[in-house]
Amino acid sequence: MEQILKNDLRYIKTHEAIHTVFRKMIANKPYKKISVTELTQAAKINRKTFYLHYVSLDDLLAEMYNDINTEIIEKIKHFEIPMDLEEMIYILFEYWSTLPPIERKICKYAAECSVGLTFAQQMRKRNFNYTAGLLAGSSPERNFLFVFIMNTIAALYQEWRDYHTDMSLQDAVNMTFKFICNGISGFEKKSSN
Repeated sequence: MEQILKNDLRYIKTHEAIHTVFRKMIANKPYKKISVTELTQAAKINRKTFYLHYVSLDDLLAEMYNDINTEIIEKIKHFEIPMDLEEMIYILFEYWSTLPPIERKICKYAAECSVGLTFAQQMRKRNFNYTAGLLAGSSPERNFLFVFIMNTIAALYQEWRDYHTDMSLQDAVNMTFKFICNGISGFEKKSSN
């Protein structure tokens, strides 16, 4: 039944209307201030129709966040860590920095509200085995490492974009790569003896 609905033109148009109105609303107000009632009134649909498409606003936000990340995940799906790590970081930073402001807001609110899957979870869900050649250890060790690397990349990108825009993209990528590969020991002060 649900698959039939998703192919129905009315369903598709309503789905697009919800997305369009949500994008307009998120451009003008914080996500937490948006209500289903307000969205459905602006989209000229009733609440029941909204709930045919989504369980909640968080569900809508998560879907849109996933859609934004799908393109970049496809682009890097054949990369391997550690061989392609620096290039992966560069491509991710470049992609995220060129997102339109609305899509950056969607990503920001999805992360802040912990809705949907994290970027690392989205990648793992697609069964990309980035770290297979990196560790001979157990699957949990590889999974921990993968989550550490991807979350570090995302967090340091956000730090760069929010607070260090005077630093070039390449410098931010180099620093991120250095942190991941060397940890804090790569940044210890050298004693002057």
